[in-house]
Amino acid sequence: MLSLRVPLSVQDWKTSLQDYIKKKRNFRYTVFTASGPDILVEFITSNAGPLLNTGFHFKADSIIDPDTSEPLQLRNNSCFVERYLPENKESTFSNLRSWYPPNTTCAYRFYTTPEDVIRLDFLLFRIERFTMCEESVKLYDSSEPSPTKIITKLCDMNKAQAVYESTGHYLYVEFVSSKGSLDGSSISYEFQVKSVGASSLESGHACNRIMDHDGELILPLHELNSTSQPVTCNYTLDASSLMHGRVNLTLEVPFEKMTNTCLECKTESVVFRNNWCDS
Repeated sequence: MLSLRVPLSVQDWKTSLQDYIKKKRNFRYTVFTASGPDILVEFITSNAGPLLNTGFHFKADSIIDPDTSEPLQLRNNSCFVERYLPENKESTFSNLRSWYPPNTTCAYRFYTTPEDVIRLDFLLFRIERFTMCEESVKLYDSSEPSPTKIITKLCDMNKAQAVYESTGHYLYVEFVSSKGSLDGSSISYEFQVKSVGASSLESGHACNRIMDHDGELILPLHELNSTSQPVTCNYTLDASSLMHGRVNLTLEVPFEKMTNTCLECKTESVVFRNNWCDS
């Protein structure tokens, strides 16, 4: 542990000699990762000299950065990635591996052709330490971080599902940290994004419904039995015509009571998405 009278400054050499990664007193254990191959550690004594100081010890190692994903990079206090996704071509991205200051916001804007949608698959989402959502990853079904288009907010209080899909040809992903990485990053993630043909999400079966008022949705069994092809029914509940409108969905028949007659329940699912398509 460093003495209270002995500050230690760790500087990222290639970024700026005046841009301190860390200048903190009385810390026991912290890991720093530089944004490049160079790092400078500077020790400054107090006016009391060595009489009141207890010294310190640190270890420096090189890290091999794998080429399996593209990590975020913080440059000039900004990290923003905008990427066009060709259809059926996968791209993999991962979290910041270098230091970052408090109130850091990084973002990805993915887009594809207007006829397609974007699928995001989390290959890794690991909580390194609990911060009560001081660091989070937000997904938006839009080209900008609009609160009305948020799909989910992922943090130590809400872990990621495997797959998320947009309803349009934009997907916005935002990493927000109010505390910074002075005590290490609290979230490690790696995700894969690709453009998916919207036609592949539709079954061609006439069971899609759009509702903008009170009503009831029923999927009769004869509609499922009328075709041998996979069936996908999209139900859109739209309350945007009402000021501060919200959707109240009530399930009249619990799903678990129907499983006694289901032969292939593992291949049938109901997915709820908290978003909608623009008209």
